[in-house]
Amino acid sequence: MLDRRNPLLRAGALLVTLLGFAALAAPWLAPADPAALEDPAASSYRPPLTRLAAVRTVDGRWLLADRVARTGDQLILTRRDETVSLPAASVANLAGDGVSDTRRFVLGSDHLGRDVLSRVLYGGRVSLAVGTLALLLALTLGVAVGAAAGAAGGWVDLVLMRAVDAMLAFPTLLLALAAAALLRNSLAVLIFILGGTAWMSVARLVRGEVLALKEREFVLAARAAGVRPLRILWRHLLPNALTPVIVDASLRIGDLILVEAALSFLGLGVQPPTPSWGSMIADGRDALATAWWVAVFPGVAIALAVVAFNLLGDGLRDRYDPRLATARR
Repeated sequence: MLDRRNPLLRAGALLVTLLGFAALAAPWLAPADPAALEDPAASSYRPPLTRLAAVRTVDGRWLLADRVARTGDQLILTRRDETVSLPAASVANLAGDGVSDTRRFVLGSDHLGRDVLSRVLYGGRVSLAVGTLALLLALTLGVAVGAAAGAAGGWVDLVLMRAVDAMLAFPTLLLALAAAALLRNSLAVLIFILGGTAWMSVARLVRGEVLALKEREFVLAARAAGVRPLRILWRHLLPNALTPVIVDASLRIGDLILVEAALSFLGLGVQPPTPSWGSMIADGRDALATAWWVAVFPGVAIALAVVAFNLLGDGLRDRYDPRLATARR
């Protein structure tokens, strides 16, 4: 149960829940197929809240228009600065003086006429899934290496930590860029790259916690009772070392989302036609003056996700940090 005295934890949990719900419910919340190309000539770079009439011809094509009027046996379509005339007999969705279908772009459309709202929702599924799976991989590697180094000590600790220090000497984004440039682009490879470049800090955190816990009374008592070292590590050291790891993980996932967005922005992450927040910003960077919504709305989504996980991490830290709890008491 959430602590009512911890507004950061409540706000972070609420925002993360809303983001997760929006991502999972994207197939039902999205008004259109995120990759659908319906008449780009008429629907490209439409501003937010645009509503267009949708004309379906008898051969299955869709034509979008700002206005539709019927004159006798002809249907007059006003499409941007041009007027198109269609025989009424060739239209399958006639209704009164116009047509029965419309297309509404709540957050506007991009250069190919794709619905930005749908792409933001589906891009959230990709970005959050990649960030979460990469975090799980980083936690698995970091906890394994850190626990082995802290529990074994000696030359094992020395070798593992020097390897960690060597990898930490390179910026995470630089490592990710190099790996993405060398490996083929796919979601699985992207998850491997992000997780494989984020586990080192987790390893150092777990090692420090294990080293501190090794000298606690309950561990010394277990050793005196003849409990095997592996059982002490599994039953006593790891469970008590995971609380700071969980807090750190809630903060780290925001960084992974940012790195994924950066790689996708540079064309080294999620590949078209799969939507991603980073690739959406890249699509709109050349039209910021005329079609700002293409890049702004996915940018807002990234900022909201990072803020949500940071609030959650700060709230968890405030709740489980014993020093802060003592200060409150």
